[in-house]
Amino acid sequence: MTATTAVPSPTEIVTDRAAFDIASAVALDAADAYYGGNVSPLDDAAYDATVEAIAKAVQTNGWPAPPGLLDEVAAGTNAGDIVHPRRMLSLAKATTAEEIDKWWDRHRPTEGVIVTPKMDGSSARARFVPVGDGTARLDAVVSRGNGEAGEAYANHDEITNLPQTVPMPPGITGPFDIVGEVYMDAAAFDAANDARRTKGKAPFVNPRNCIAGMLRRDKSEAEHDYDGRLTFAAYDYYGETPGDDDGDSYHDRLTTLATMGVPTVATVTDGPVLANDPTDAMALIDRIGGLRDTLDFEIDGAVCRVRSNDDATRIGDRSDGKVPNYAVAFKYPAQARRTTIMDISYDGIGRTGLITPVARVAPVEVSGVTVSNVTLHNVNEAVRLGVAIGCEVEIARMGDVIPKVVSVLPHDLPPWQAPTACPNCGSDDIDKSELRWRCTNPDCSTLAALTYAVSRDALDADGVSGKVIEALMAAGKVSDLADLYRLTAADVAGLDGWGTTSGEQIVAAIDATRNRPLNRFLTALGVRMTGRTMCRRIANHYGTLDALLDVITNGSPADLTVVDGVGDTKAQHIFDGFRSRLDLIADLRSLGVEPTGATVQASADDPIVGKTIVVSGAVPGMSRTEVKEMIESRGGKASSSVSKNTSLVVVEHGSTSSKAKKAADLGIPTMDPADFAAILST
Repeated sequence: MTATTAVPSPTEIVTDRAAFDIASAVALDAADAYYGGNVSPLDDAAYDATVEAIAKAVQTNGWPAPPGLLDEVAAGTNAGDIVHPRRMLSLAKATTAEEIDKWWDRHRPTEGVIVTPKMDGSSARARFVPVGDGTARLDAVVSRGNGEAGEAYANHDEITNLPQTVPMPPGITGPFDIVGEVYMDAAAFDAANDARRTKGKAPFVNPRNCIAGMLRRDKSEAEHDYDGRLTFAAYDYYGETPGDDDGDSYHDRLTTLATMGVPTVATVTDGPVLANDPTDAMALIDRIGGLRDTLDFEIDGAVCRVRSNDDATRIGDRSDGKVPNYAVAFKYPAQARRTTIMDISYDGIGRTGLITPVARVAPVEVSGVTVSNVTLHNVNEAVRLGVAIGCEVEIARMGDVIPKVVSVLPHDLPPWQAPTACPNCGSDDIDKSELRWRCTNPDCSTLAALTYAVSRDALDADGVSGKVIEALMAAGKVSDLADLYRLTAADVAGLDGWGTTSGEQIVAAIDATRNRPLNRFLTALGVRMTGRTMCRRIANHYGTLDALLDVITNGSPADLTVVDGVGDTKAQHIFDGFRSRLDLIADLRSLGVEPTGATVQASADDPIVGKTIVVSGAVPGMSRTEVKEMIESRGGKASSSVSKNTSLVVVEHGSTSSKAKKAADLGIPTMDPADFAAILST
């Protein structure tokens, strides 16, 4: 089957035998690809939904289950010829807090459970043999296969963090096995795909495909078309000799592995965490889930496993022996989904001439949001990915916000071609010297630049929209920022759709912006590399427009490096940008536009002074820009990311956002937005 194989809907699978048979074949093919390193006909979310529908159809209708699909570790895969000393079992899955409650009530752990991240990689068993000096050497790494048997990986030395020699675990007398997950971080995956593209090979769709290929390939092959860095995280160990001691508890075994120098699923985040009831367990599951956007590797869930060996023995396995009852895997919603690119276009040209291609895709739900437009970030990235109209892609919402293409499935369609001229104005004047291409025709980005200048984040000219700016430009009334301040009510009233009252309102809104704070005036100038945050920093450093202009007129780019966050390259761009706008600034000042100076109004006992504050969500009565301006005007620093240097996170009580979870993990105080608004108002 191919990557474009259609699968019936869950309803069809349950009610129609022919649809059930088709879905069963597709699901088996997907399972084989998942564990075998091939391109799957389904993404993870579609696979889970299909298997769930098949299981329901089997239970409801008595139809025969596809061989191994519902109960084997790796349905559809070849077993391999190396039998595992202990079966590598699959885990039962949960997706809701209610299911965790039911699992807990059914098995009643007496000493709680250990909660660890569920790595999204390829399960493997590393076998060690004693060498007689209290240590053991790595003998083989074996794939999970079908759980009963697997195949030896030829290239286990590709797993860079798996020790070749380790101390013998306490109580172990003979050969022993460390079971865990082989995975790739984002940088290693990108490097492997870049190497394949360089040699004309199709990139891997996801890290699992790449892992399987790397571990299985024959090193003697003349064509070694990709390299990468594989990583291992252990989740248990056991001795092969009867009577060997596996430790007092699961927690003890994870701790022992760490002391042996073996990375574990616990050490990749915060270490093993004990939950004493299902509420605690869900809190830990949510906390680990909140880390997904901060990790450089993929996790797709969290595992709850009983701490006590006695509990594990008492609870045992499912009646068929194929699934352990003493552990359960909580699956997070899929962050990546598969869809088809229907078209590639551009959302206009940015205020600094930025050319950004956007893929229009068949609508698909990602992390609870229906996505139909996906950024390709820049022209070079679109070319690197090898996108084409009609090709299948996997998309994800980065940081749970911005959808982007993360991989392209192999295809033989004509690749998308980079533009040879600006897609907006047709000019050949495109600056390709940097990763992000820009149109250098000054007239091309005027609409976007002026629209941004009057927006709420800059001059905040109430009621002056992009539609108004576009009409004024089309009528020849406006060609730059200064022209807005030359407008009369009659200029506007003479345009189609606007009368005298509208003209007076628009002119009054523009007039009201003549004395905005310095940072907003600088933002409105649209100098490259000076967004809202940088303009606040520049304004706070220099205090007045005259002080800044003195540096721009009489100084050098190096003088700007004293501003927080400005290095040599950024300083050159900012210096050149302001210098090129000196005539515009003089024109604006002649028209009565005079920004107010930036002053810090804080007293020593102000609760904001000296604090680094992250605001997540809305603060009542203020825009996000206004909140940041208030923080910095009172001696604080407004930041967008939570770190150990953060003093306070403003977030709603009970929020499960990634910022709230990270604040809790780091022990950073939080405050409700309404309470913070009260502080700002004092």
